[in-house]
Amino acid sequence: MYRLLLFLCKWEVNTILEYSIIAVVMVLIGLGVGYLLRRNIAEGKLNKAETEVARIVADGERLAESKKKKHYWKQKEEIHKLRADVDKEKSRST
Repeated sequence: MYRLLLFLCKWEVNTILEYSIIAVVMVLIGLGVGYLLRRNIAEGKLNKAETEVARIVADGERLAESKKKKHYWKQKEEIHKLRADVDKEKSRST
C-alpha cells in the first residue's frame, strides 16, 4: 500500500513539474510574441510618422515656393508700374 501511495505522490510531483515547465515555456513564448508584436507596431507607427513628416515638409516647401513666386511676380509688376510712371514723368517734363 505504501508503495502505491509513494507511486501516486511521485506521479503527482512529476505531473506538477511537467505542468510547471509547460507553463514557464508558454509564458516565455507569450513574452517573445508580445515583444515582436510591440516592435512591429512601433516600427509601423515610426514609419507612418516619418512619412507624415516628409509630406508636411514637402507641403511646406511647395507653399514657400508658391509664395516666393507670387512675391516675385508682384515685385516685378510693381517695378513695371514704377518704370511706366517714370517714363510718363520724363515725357511730361520734355
